[in-house]
Amino acid sequence: MFLAATSVRSMGRLLPLLAAILIWWAPAAGARETPVPAETRAGPGPVINEIMAANVSTIVEPDNGAFADWIEIYNPGTEAVDLGHFALTDDIRNPVRWTIPAGTVVPAGGYILVWADRRDSDGHSNFRLSRDGEEVALYAPDGTLVDMVRFGDQVGNVSYGRSTDGAAEWAFFQWPTPGRANEGVSVPSARQASPPEFSQHGGRYETPVELALSASAPTAEIRFTLDGSSPTPDSELYTEPIQLAETAVVRARTFTDDSLASPIRTHTYLIGEKTQLPIVSLVTDPVHLWDSEFGIYVDENIDARKDWERPASVALYEPDGSLGFQAEANIRLFGRSAIYLPQKSLAVFITDAGNGTDRLSYRLFPDRELEQYAAFILRSGSDDWAGTMLRDGFGQEALFGTMELGTQAIRPALLFVNGSYFGIHNIREKQNEDYLVTRAGADLNNLDLLFVGHNHGDGSVDVETLHGGAGAYEEMVSFAVNRDLTVPENFAAVRARLNTDHFIDYIIAESYVGNVSWHRNRKVWRAQPPNDRWDFLVYDLDRGFGRRYTNTLQDILSLDPLFGALLTNENFKNQFVQRFAHHLNVTYEPARMVSLVDRLKEDVAPEIERHRDRWQVQEWWAENYEREAHITGRQVRPELPSWQDEIAHVKEFIRERPDALRQHLVEAFSLSGTQFLTLTVNEVEGGRILVEGLPLPSTPFTGVYFRDMPLRLTAVAEPGYQFAGWEGSITSREETVSILLTGNETMTAVFKPTSFLDNWSDPQQLRSWAIALALLLAVVGLVGFVERWLGH
Repeated sequence: MFLAATSVRSMGRLLPLLAAILIWWAPAAGARETPVPAETRAGPGPVINEIMAANVSTIVEPDNGAFADWIEIYNPGTEAVDLGHFALTDDIRNPVRWTIPAGTVVPAGGYILVWADRRDSDGHSNFRLSRDGEEVALYAPDGTLVDMVRFGDQVGNVSYGRSTDGAAEWAFFQWPTPGRANEGVSVPSARQASPPEFSQHGGRYETPVELALSASAPTAEIRFTLDGSSPTPDSELYTEPIQLAETAVVRARTFTDDSLASPIRTHTYLIGEKTQLPIVSLVTDPVHLWDSEFGIYVDENIDARKDWERPASVALYEPDGSLGFQAEANIRLFGRSAIYLPQKSLAVFITDAGNGTDRLSYRLFPDRELEQYAAFILRSGSDDWAGTMLRDGFGQEALFGTMELGTQAIRPALLFVNGSYFGIHNIREKQNEDYLVTRAGADLNNLDLLFVGHNHGDGSVDVETLHGGAGAYEEMVSFAVNRDLTVPENFAAVRARLNTDHFIDYIIAESYVGNVSWHRNRKVWRAQPPNDRWDFLVYDLDRGFGRRYTNTLQDILSLDPLFGALLTNENFKNQFVQRFAHHLNVTYEPARMVSLVDRLKEDVAPEIERHRDRWQVQEWWAENYEREAHITGRQVRPELPSWQDEIAHVKEFIRERPDALRQHLVEAFSLSGTQFLTLTVNEVEGGRILVEGLPLPSTPFTGVYFRDMPLRLTAVAEPGYQFAGWEGSITSREETVSILLTGNETMTAVFKPTSFLDNWSDPQQLRSWAIALALLLAVVGLVGFVERWLGH
């Protein structure tokens, strides 16, 4: 009886699931009523003739310069066919997924290519092909299935097509023929030959290397290249060990008659390269960089090239010579102004990390805990290229551990491209949606990431969606700007949607650095509800640390309507001013900042002369010195400033900037001046003090804060201690107090060890004990009940 009832209940729970499966399956079942062979159905009309679902580097789609997947349709008839209003799909449950535009004509015996790249425009479908296999079907305007092919796993740069045009048999083509007749060597399966073995792996070597290659199949040929290009049957045939006397890249591949060519094996041999920096080796076909039509490193028409991605093999070798990682990737130019420099920045997107995923499992930055990266940046100095190359780096490093904003770690490295020295590039995190998934634990499907720009010309605000949507952000800003934020309920509503503490810190960071391009360098993000407060990412501080007296704060006040609206609330304004003061005392304390600069410059200093020689920075500076001086506030002179002078200039900025900013705050908010405040605790191990929610580096601590403006102090007891009260200008047993400085003051937080009696006298502790006792009694009662029930 019990089993029968259980079965009925189980079926009841399964019925909704079974119904959902039937609903999903029904359209597919209906579509499959048309009898087709398991693989393809070819009729007298146009046919799907060849497809490529893994176009790594075979053919560039001309409209956007991308290596996109494609579908070739062939007309075997003697008359032209208008495919207008025919439909293509990669899911026969949705036969009209993409409608071919009217006027798309395939001539008799001719071909057309449809780019499967999701662009949904003329010649571009609204879907991509899956490298793991799926189906492609062509439907007539009346819904009749014209042709279909199902395919399995695909190999990079290999097409799957009819063995000859229009034939029923399908095969794999090592050398695809998009828009041309299917001919040449083909094989019936996607099996690849085994790759060649290298007698010595890539790495750092002090002396020349003799490299031997071997293949497992005795009849196989090994072809290799030394220029970064992919080996083909026409590449040099390996017959004897390769002698490498200087840094070089070797790419090799095995060819056999009965299978596809093997995967390419790539190794970089860094011979005689003595450096304390890690080395990144980037290997790609020279055409991908330098070709006038397809290369991304060509200055001509660079604005169009900046979005092109090109395949590359990338490896990192640690300073001790060990291989950090090797992976396949796509590379793309990075940055707005950096693309116009001789040395360009590159974004690296991992496509195959060698672990079955497109994500590196490696601690790219040894001083960070993160070990997962889908992308990273190889960054030049951008606007600081002819200066320190480090301004953005140490500007963000200063925030690590003091501000909870999204920042990019920095690791200077040397880059070699196809074995050639490419100078210093800073390895940086890429602040995209994956950055927020891995760093902040955000859900990719419930994430908004926006760019916000403020225009000096007309004061307008531009919002660009990078991921998700912008509607919630625009509504929040509109609410803040159009409501009276002196009303507590209105201010609370904004705080519920905006992390105001972090917004304050973001404004402080941009103001301190004196970043003259802050107005086009703001990214905001949020994890969608319920954790939906907007937060901020800091990036691109290259145009900072220039003019020591630049009043960036005033510029933000005049342009940012959200900041201006929040400042109408007295509590927000007070918090902003005193939190700014605290960061000047701690985050931007000159000795701390100088130490950061020294730490980063020590890594770069031995390499800077070779780097500047490689890129002929002196010649570039002579042509651009007026522009550079305008951006950075340096002296207008045609002679390139020495790197050491640039470092000295930054240190001078660091020493003088805090006093300049205190004066900016006094002027902006009509303040009466500053005072010294000394904070201490009676027992160091007993507890700590927060100032405006921010910790102190140590106690006793003396800092400069603003007079006649509330300053919030909070005492936090450590385990085993309890807060006993404040001593100083205010005596209070409240953990959080607000003080007004009228002169130099000292405040002491008093902590004392807790005792058993203290616990019983504390109402909160009493509640905790009561709850614990109640739970214990409930468990004892439950156990007794079960024992009686079992005995019965």
